[in-house]
Amino acid sequence: MSRARVLAIGDTHVGMKRTHNEDSFMLAEEDNLYVVADGMGGHASGDVASGMAIDTLRDFFRATSADPEATWPYKMDKARGYEENRLITGIKLANLRIYEAAQKDPHMHSMGTTVVGILVVEDDAAFLDLVSQILRIAGYEVLTAEHALAAVFAMVRAGADLVLTDIRMPIVDGLDLVRELKSHADTQHVPVVVITGFDTAESRAAAQEAGCVGYVVKPINFDKFLGQIAEILGVKQ
Repeated sequence: MSRARVLAIGDTHVGMKRTHNEDSFMLAEEDNLYVVADGMGGHASGDVASGMAIDTLRDFFRATSADPEATWPYKMDKARGYEENRLITGIKLANLRIYEAAQKDPHMHSMGTTVVGILVVEDDAAFLDLVSQILRIAGYEVLTAEHALAAVFAMVRAGADLVLTDIRMPIVDGLDLVRELKSHADTQHVPVVVITGFDTAESRAAAQEAGCVGYVVKPINFDKFLGQIAEILGVKQ
């Protein structure tokens, strides 16, 4: 599977008419997030509003990267993916903080900003297909599900000897799936391995506490990955 390489360069200038710059931007390559906030021209403290928007988005993405189980200020839209919800929630939170600041200070009462954000995410469906194909070539029977609730139903219907899950998934995240499986007598014995692009000591500890027996970080070394799967299942390669 090919991976796109994103090269981002940012700069901003006060321009010919203004005495101060009301625009802000963020290049958060670690989160594949790129944002431009344009403080509204003519509005009081547009530079403050654009700066608050960027700072709020940066803080929210850092917090949710450090702790994937952090409580969000708004409910997720189940019709959208995890990362899309993450960006929308960050923008909503920025909007709230700008509004609250404007209400507290009469000089900032009319401040505002527009926000344009790009969040680059991998093609999870293509990755799922790739992993499934490699496992089938290795001789395993593979049952796939695109989100955690579907995985639970699939387990109930067909059973499984091993579950592979991402942490970040729509509707219900991967660790909630693990906890659900471990809470039922007929599935609590099934080993679960996390496959994720998210790697911190906290996320590894959370996965282990939930009951996972393995933690695989993308991009995957598939020779090593197949060895781990065989070891867990007690299969001779």
